[in-house]
Amino acid sequence: VFPFSPKEGTPAAKMPLVDKVIRKSRANYLRKESMNILFKKLESIVGKSTKILFESYNKSYTDEYFKVKLISSSRKIKSGSVINVKIVSRMEDFLLAELG
Repeated sequence: VFPFSPKEGTPAAKMPLVDKVIRKSRANYLRKESMNILFKKLESIVGKSTKILFESYNKSYTDEYFKVKLISSSRKIKSGSVINVKIVSRMEDFLLAELG
């Protein structure tokens, strides 16, 4: 989310501008709300099993493109593998998972 900035020569550039302070405030509000929605969605996945595209223990992704970090394991996993995991918790904007 970012505040609108007119580009010269476009139809939008002819529209009246909202005050810069209001634009920044609205963008900040939308960013916060977006994070709240993301956190709620991530929390709803905790406790469930799913498949992820494994890239590394610190960066992998669910089918819905949510970020996942795998809790350490002695098992060697090839990058690019699709593996089953159990989501055990949420930390900030990513999920923590263990091999399922």
